[in-house]
Amino acid sequence: MKKLYLILIATTLIISCENNKKAETVTVKHESSIINPEVSFGVRGNCGMCKTTIEKAALSVDGVEEASWSTATKILDIKTKTSLDSIVIKIHQAVADSGYDTELISAMEENYNNLPGCCQYNREMVITNNN
Repeated sequence: MKKLYLILIATTLIISCENNKKAETVTVKHESSIINPEVSFGVRGNCGMCKTTIEKAALSVDGVEEASWSTATKILDIKTKTSLDSIVIKIHQAVADSGYDTELISAMEENYNNLPGCCQYNREMVITNNN
């Protein structure tokens, strides 16, 4: 019985992630999840697994204090302990190295292909910020 529930849950997750791939353009009104983020930028992705990986990649950069990516808005909010000038590109690079395209740096094909199937977002997705 437990196996049946696990199969149903897995199937539901796969189907829901596949539906997210169809979006071509995402227009967002930025609502920050971090109070007074010091930098915010778009990152392509789909689901909760993407959120975990993107935030973990950003937090791996020395000086990043908080990172929060929204599955709805596709915006990554960052709060830092150090000067932004010294780490913004490093944050973009760390996220791209984890397989996700940012506004400035595209992930290498190999890193993108290593993402789980549900996390392989539409690479043509356009993120526009409507503030």
